[in-house]
Amino acid sequence: MHIEHQYLNLLQQILDHGTWKENRTGIRCKTIANTMIQHDMSSGFPLMTHRKLAIRSTLVELEGFLNGITSKEWYQQRGCKYWDHWANPEATFYEYKKREHDPDLPYQTQKEVAKEVDDLGPIYGFQWRNFGYDFENYRKSICDNRDQLFTICKSLKENPNDRRMICSAWNPTQLHLMALPPCHMTWGVIHINGTLNLWWLQRSCDFILGIPANITSYAALLLILCKFSGFTPGVLTGYLCDTHIYENHLDGVQEILRRKYEIPYYLPKLEITNDYPLALSKDWLNVYWTHKDYKLNDYRHLDPIKFEVAI
Repeated sequence: MHIEHQYLNLLQQILDHGTWKENRTGIRCKTIANTMIQHDMSSGFPLMTHRKLAIRSTLVELEGFLNGITSKEWYQQRGCKYWDHWANPEATFYEYKKREHDPDLPYQTQKEVAKEVDDLGPIYGFQWRNFGYDFENYRKSICDNRDQLFTICKSLKENPNDRRMICSAWNPTQLHLMALPPCHMTWGVIHINGTLNLWWLQRSCDFILGIPANITSYAALLLILCKFSGFTPGVLTGYLCDTHIYENHLDGVQEILRRKYEIPYYLPKLEITNDYPLALSKDWLNVYWTHKDYKLNDYRHLDPIKFEVAI
């Protein structure tokens, strides 16, 4: 089934059968459990067409993850605002307490202070590239396997049938330092006869603002890994656990469903435009791919729909 049909069907399923739940944001959600979305990459690049999506911001974030970036300013300088509202909780609390005792500064809540703190903590990219390192002191290990992304790339070159090509962002020992605990916790690739397939597991799924961007990001990651390895992109699969729609998104959801018969559905093509060196090196991602190294063709979409982030 076309990925956008899958998306709209799940959207309707959440509305019809979801249960209202409270959560940390204070904005309740309609929620269902344990769903799946799947796309054959030969059908086109899975960028949703029911509204215009910000692919550049998503690719900036992906570049940051691939390079282990933990600076909010780095993302902002490249036009990605996804992390604007969050920061390392310990760094935020320290800054909050410092300001609390300064009579020359206006009062700010911790959420307001978090917007101004640059340190995101050991979020996705740090774990992808540096799993198990001491984030606060950044003591590196001699164990190459802690660079999970490099280990996967090495396997793609040397042992592509390896069934252990898995990358985890869920590090319980460092959750307290992360701007947000990872929603998409784990991903992996499976090679079969020259075709590379990618799956990811997501514990918490903001179905309106999060999932369309997550699909885009992991589809782009699959294309990058295929360009690097020489394999053909296969099937992209997302395993979605707590799948929800925030109450403040419901008006926009109704607009999406009203557009059902206007949606172009014709998927665009995304081309990774750079070439990778044949030799594997630790810095190949840092040097040979940025968010600018792509070409998007034939992206037909309806008008944007504005949604507020639940913080």
